[in-house]
Amino acid sequence: MRAAGGSLPPIKKQSLYNAPPGGSGPKDPGGPGGPGWSSGSDDGWGDVGASLATKGQRSSPPAALIVVSAAIVPFTFWLGPINRIAAVLVGMFVGVAMLGVTRLLINSRISGGRYADWSISAAHVATALFVAGWGIGAFSMWILAIEFSRRFT
Repeated sequence: MRAAGGSLPPIKKQSLYNAPPGGSGPKDPGGPGGPGWSSGSDDGWGDVGASLATKGQRSSPPAALIVVSAAIVPFTFWLGPINRIAAVLVGMFVGVAMLGVTRLLINSRISGGRYADWSISAAHVATALFVAGWGIGAFSMWILAIEFSRRFT
């Protein structure tokens, strides 16, 4: 179909790696595939897994934070009948903070390229512990709301 009044000029196809006018050619972006990295393919990323594995030892999940997250669940459950407000705070807010820190460390270790996860993913374990602690905290908040509303009836 033609546009009224004539046709449009053809679009010039340009590659992302073309040099800008007056430039000296494509620039090396550095990073993976750049100098100092092993490159086994033409995609610019090279063999990242093999090149990083030789630079240091494998990194494991943050076990201490997983253990602390696991301790929050029974602590929140134990704290519920004693002090509901503290159970709500620990279960719903400390658990969220622990999940955030744990996932931040896991993601930074994954981005380092040397991460060796457990057979059950540490991120899934941390998320399951967070959901359990948050659920106990939410239940404590529900009980707290019922106790508070009984004062008005």
